[in-house]
Amino acid sequence: MFQDELILEWVKKYDNLTSFSFMVYLHIDIEDIALLSKGVSAHLMFENENSLHAIIYDTVDLETAKALGTYQGTSISFIFPGKCFEYEEVVKHVVISGLDYLRIKGEYLGATEAMDYA
Repeated sequence: MFQDELILEWVKKYDNLTSFSFMVYLHIDIEDIALLSKGVSAHLMFENENSLHAIIYDTVDLETAKALGTYQGTSISFIFPGKCFEYEEVVKHVVISGLDYLRIKGEYLGATEAMDYA
Protein backbone atom coordinates (compact mmCIF):
# COMPACT_ATOMS: atom_id res chain seq x y z
CA MET A 1 0.00 0.00 0.00
CA PHE A 2 1.35 3.44 -0.94
CA GLN A 3 0.85 5.04 2.46
CA ASP A 4 2.62 2.19 4.20
CA GLU A 5 5.61 2.57 1.88
CA LEU A 6 5.65 6.32 2.46
CA ILE A 7 5.46 5.89 6.22
CA LEU A 8 8.23 3.29 6.24
CA GLU A 9 10.34 5.72 4.23
CA TRP A 10 9.63 8.47 6.77
CA VAL A 11 10.64 6.21 9.68
CA LYS A 12 13.98 5.54 7.99
CA LYS A 13 14.54 9.22 7.17
CA TYR A 14 13.24 10.88 10.37
CA ASP A 15 13.72 8.05 12.94
CA ASN A 16 10.20 8.52 14.29
CA LEU A 17 6.66 9.66 13.52
CA THR A 18 3.96 11.56 15.39
CA SER A 19 0.38 10.40 15.03
CA PHE A 20 -2.82 12.23 16.02
CA SER A 21 -5.78 9.86 16.14
CA PHE A 22 -9.53 10.46 15.91
CA MET A 23 -12.64 8.32 15.94
CA VAL A 24 -15.47 9.49 13.70
CA TYR A 25 -18.89 7.98 14.34
CA LEU A 26 -19.88 7.74 10.69
CA HIS A 27 -18.49 5.94 7.68
CA ILE A 28 -16.85 9.13 6.39
CA ASP A 29 -16.00 9.38 2.70
CA ILE A 30 -12.70 10.32 1.08
CA GLU A 31 -13.92 13.81 0.11
CA ASP A 32 -14.55 14.68 3.77
CA ILE A 33 -11.18 13.25 4.80
CA ALA A 34 -9.53 15.35 2.07
CA LEU A 35 -11.31 18.46 3.39
CA LEU A 36 -9.97 17.80 6.90
CA SER A 37 -6.48 17.24 5.49
CA LYS A 38 -6.57 20.51 3.55
CA GLY A 39 -7.67 22.35 6.69
CA VAL A 40 -4.76 20.91 8.69
CA SER A 41 -2.30 21.79 5.91
CA ALA A 42 -3.61 25.35 5.55
CA HIS A 43 -3.44 26.05 9.28
CA LEU A 44 0.08 24.65 9.63
CA MET A 45 1.32 26.59 6.59
CA PHE A 46 -0.25 29.76 8.00
CA GLU A 47 1.81 29.21 11.16
CA ASN A 48 4.95 28.61 9.04
CA GLU A 49 5.11 24.97 10.10
CA ASN A 50 5.82 21.93 7.95
CA SER A 51 2.43 20.67 6.79
CA LEU A 52 3.73 17.39 5.36
CA HIS A 53 1.49 14.57 6.59
CA ALA A 54 -0.20 11.34 5.61
CA ILE A 55 -3.59 10.05 6.65
CA ILE A 56 -4.47 6.48 7.48
CA TYR A 57 -8.12 5.65 7.93
CA ASP A 58 -10.04 2.47 8.45
CA THR A 59 -13.69 1.56 8.77
CA VAL A 60 -14.73 0.23 12.16
CA ASP A 61 -17.51 -2.25 11.43
CA LEU A 62 -19.95 -3.78 13.91
CA GLU A 63 -17.74 -6.75 14.74
CA THR A 64 -14.65 -4.59 15.31
CA ALA A 65 -16.64 -2.05 17.34
CA LYS A 66 -17.90 -4.80 19.65
CA ALA A 67 -14.38 -6.20 20.07
CA LEU A 68 -12.95 -2.75 20.91
CA GLY A 69 -15.85 -1.64 23.07
CA THR A 70 -16.62 1.34 20.86
CA TYR A 71 -19.08 2.28 18.11
CA GLN A 72 -19.07 1.86 14.35
CA GLY A 73 -17.47 4.57 12.25
CA THR A 74 -14.08 5.49 10.88
CA SER A 75 -10.73 5.60 12.63
CA ILE A 76 -8.52 8.39 11.24
CA SER A 77 -4.85 9.08 12.02
CA PHE A 78 -2.87 12.10 10.84
CA ILE A 79 0.78 11.01 10.64
CA PHE A 80 3.64 13.52 10.60
CA PRO A 81 7.33 12.75 10.02
CA GLY A 82 9.52 13.39 13.07
CA LYS A 83 8.60 14.71 16.50
CA CYS A 84 5.65 17.04 15.98
CA PHE A 85 3.82 17.14 19.30
CA GLU A 86 3.73 20.94 19.05
CA TYR A 87 1.13 20.48 16.26
CA GLU A 88 -1.31 18.72 18.57
CA GLU A 89 -3.59 21.66 19.44
CA VAL A 90 -3.77 22.87 15.83
CA VAL A 91 -4.54 19.42 14.41
CA LYS A 92 -7.07 18.68 17.15
CA HIS A 93 -8.83 22.04 16.74
CA VAL A 94 -8.95 21.93 12.94
CA VAL A 95 -10.21 18.34 12.70
CA ILE A 96 -12.85 18.67 15.43
CA SER A 97 -14.00 22.03 13.99
CA GLY A 98 -14.13 20.49 10.50
CA LEU A 99 -16.20 17.58 11.76
CA ASP A 100 -18.55 19.99 13.52
CA TYR A 101 -18.91 21.95 10.27
CA LEU A 102 -19.76 18.73 8.44
CA ARG A 103 -22.21 17.83 11.25
CA ILE A 104 -20.30 14.61 11.97
CA LYS A 105 -19.70 13.40 15.52
CA GLY A 106 -16.11 12.58 16.33
CA GLU A 107 -13.58 12.62 19.12
CA TYR A 108 -9.86 13.09 19.55
CA LEU A 109 -8.18 9.95 20.91
CA GLY A 110 -4.68 11.34 21.47
CA ALA A 111 -1.17 11.67 20.14
CA THR A 112 1.51 9.00 19.96
CA GLU A 113 5.09 8.80 18.83
CA ALA A 114 6.19 5.79 16.83
CA MET A 115 9.77 4.71 16.37
CA ASP A 116 8.81 1.75 14.20
CA TYR A 117 5.92 1.07 11.84
CA ALA A 118 5.67 -2.63 11.23
